[in-house]
Amino acid sequence: MADGNDLVTENVGHDGNTDTFVIWNTAVKNVTNAPVVLSGTVMKQFQYLELTERKFSPGKYDFLKETFSKDPDALSKITKAEKTIKSLLSKNDQAKKETSKKPAAPRKKDEENYIKMFEKKDKKDKKKK
Repeated sequence: MADGNDLVTENVGHDGNTDTFVIWNTAVKNVTNAPVVLSGTVMKQFQYLELTERKFSPGKYDFLKETFSKDPDALSKITKAEKTIKSLLSKNDQAKKETSKKPAAPRKKDEENYIKMFEKKDKKDKKKK
């Protein structure tokens, strides 16, 4: 399963002469003009966009889909990864809900029976002494 980092590095690569590299750099320039970001590696740019600009997060790749909208191969990979991650996040959320359910409170009758049981035991123990 590809995460956002893989989706970018696999499709953009490191060759500044490819179309995808130019598209990526144009997208980054549309977000920031910080020289340290623009001169950074694709990974550093990705991290900046994710952590500082909040352009994407696990399962939310609208920025990537928009950036690579004219590249069917990249778009297919992005969409597939997005669906997979959303599914995993959904399953994780469901598991959390199930484990965080509080146990049902004991019914009043159960409490009364429980107390009576110990009272009887207590009386028997006192008679033995």
